[in-house]
Amino acid sequence: MINIVSEWTKGWAISRGAGKPVAEPWGWRIQVDGIGRYVVTDLQRLEKLLPTVTEQGAWLKLFVSPEEAAPYLTQGWERTDPGFMMTVDLDRAEPRCPAGYEIEVTTSGAATFVRILAAGGEQAARGQMGRTGEMVVVDKVLAEEAHQRRGLGTVVMRTLQNLAIDQGVGVGVLGGTVEGRALYERLGWRVVSPLTSFQYGGAQP
Repeated sequence: MINIVSEWTKGWAISRGAGKPVAEPWGWRIQVDGIGRYVVTDLQRLEKLLPTVTEQGAWLKLFVSPEEAAPYLTQGWERTDPGFMMTVDLDRAEPRCPAGYEIEVTTSGAATFVRILAAGGEQAARGQMGRTGEMVVVDKVLAEEAHQRRGLGTVVMRTLQNLAIDQGVGVGVLGGTVEGRALYERLGWRVVSPLTSFQYGGAQP
């Protein structure tokens, strides 16, 4: 599990164009626009980490249930929507883009971006991934509201999957939401742990 979290952390940073994650005794730290993302694998060390976090909007990522994490949190941390760490052994699959849509692929270093464009050129769906070497981390998969329920999320996922295989990678990892979990499971992804997130809003009066 530690290896999956490590690769997810590295791939997420690549996908988002963030700095390289810094290994810490409790896990990893990523800075994005001056805001910290704290990926924690050792709950017992939270009591030393949390007093050092002061920036508004900082994120804490934990791989336990919200109930397990709650006793360790100090004042000012608010839980966000639940999530899931998911993985899959990648297999090639035909995207089958619906009529009237086209797939656009761009790359930037180890990051790959997929957009599904409607006939007028507007974005209908998107997704991206960061390649770590061992794995790819799928990120920010979304179908725009006006284009939902047309299978575009599946097209994005299968396109990313095929591109990852072309790049010589055989395993995918992602942090899924409640809404996205059903799609990912239909495509063969499996949950390996909870992914519980908290955001820091500062101590309340």
